[in-house]
Amino acid sequence: MYPTSKRALNPKNATSPAAAGKPSARTGTRDTAVPDCAQSASQSPPNVELTMVLVLVIGDLHIPHRIHDLPAKFKKLLVPGKIQQILCTGNVCDRETYEYLRTVASDVHVVRGDYDETAAFPLSITVNHSPIRIGVIHGHQSIPTGDLDSLSAIARQMDVDVLVSGHTHTFQAIEYDSRFFVNPGSATGAWTGAFNGAP
Repeated sequence: MYPTSKRALNPKNATSPAAAGKPSARTGTRDTAVPDCAQSASQSPPNVELTMVLVLVIGDLHIPHRIHDLPAKFKKLLVPGKIQQILCTGNVCDRETYEYLRTVASDVHVVRGDYDETAAFPLSITVNHSPIRIGVIHGHQSIPTGDLDSLSAIARQMDVDVLVSGHTHTFQAIEYDSRFFVNPGSATGAWTGAFNGAP
């Protein structure tokens, strides 16, 4: 069971699907205000504090099963304290990699991938960067894999503006059905394990 941080275990940060009225898997929430790019600070609602947050979105690391470590050039960019939050689409695969991510940012959210060895990670999470709601899933829930209609249905069910998913090991950022979909690809470049391109 990897998550041992206060954030992972703090019940104030988790909302049960029943309490939230959502029919989704276990859900964690986090509120952080960030500026709306289309709205200047002078137009922001009164009594709203805007804070810029640097969020790293990664996934499908597959360490040590398919690759030994993050690429050295990428790892040099991961300066502790520079990144405020990490959203990971899963397949971290081992405790050491999870602990490394926690040295990069104190606020780390990981969902369970199909190769993760722990059941401690939830199947989905919702993170609030007010006014934007971001949902994170691994992506193996989408059938067929990576299908935008399927991902859009999941985003509607989670009631999110942005859905981050992985599983395909291929980067994608696209607006579809009035929502934004991001797939960070594989942070390590790990092979997918399938002959037809499906993970």
